[in-house]
Amino acid sequence: MLEEACNICLDTTREEMHLWENVYVNFNDTKYLKWAFKTKDWPIFGGFAKTWITRHLSFIYEVTTTFIICLKEAKEILDEFPIRKEWIK
Repeated sequence: MLEEACNICLDTTREEMHLWENVYVNFNDTKYLKWAFKTKDWPIFGGFAKTWITRHLSFIYEVTTTFIICLKEAKEILDEFPIRKEWIK
């Protein structure tokens, strides 16, 4: 997911990269999340809904943690990037 978001951002090199916005779009599916929270206590769908909520939140945590680690490492080696400095804000 992070690689795909980077590729989308690199499609237009004349604009600023909005990497987080491209990643966040994948988390912001409120239709299924609302459905899962609404049905989590139902006898038939409750187990499925709780499992989906747990997996979804774990996925968000993993992607967000990886995103933060990558940005931190990129910031540490910013001076070694082979691009012009005025492109980096």
